[in-house]
Amino acid sequence: MRTKRLIYAYEFPDNYVYVGLTYDLNQRDRQHKNKEKSRVFNHIHNTGLSPTLKQITSDYVPAKDAKKLEKDIIDNYKNDGRNILNIATAGGLGSSRLENWTLDKVKEIAKNYNSKTKFCSENRDACIVTGK
Repeated sequence: MRTKRLIYAYEFPDNYVYVGLTYDLNQRDRQHKNKEKSRVFNHIHNTGLSPTLKQITSDYVPAKDAKKLEKDIIDNYKNDGRNILNIATAGGLGSSRLENWTLDKVKEIAKNYNSKTKFCSENRDACIVTGK
């Protein structure tokens, strides 16, 4: 999954939109709604408006394709007269803490656990990498 991304958008009723890409939509949604550095967070708090989170791609797409697709989607929103909240250039994949996990590392650490639930609760990224 770390090499694939979903494209999403936060559409606000005042004609503003934020477009992004992520390998974990639920986590990214929490970040946008709770971190003061997020343009989505700031727009919610400055306007009192609630956005609609729209998943643009129906599935994860290769990261290199997602980079171009994000730019195209932003351009489409601009052409539709939407105000774009994004500051960073489209297509930034950001850093991934998942890159530190290999299948061998996951297997080695998993040996120390009696249940998958306990393992995943303490090693969430490992479970994302393995897709389990």
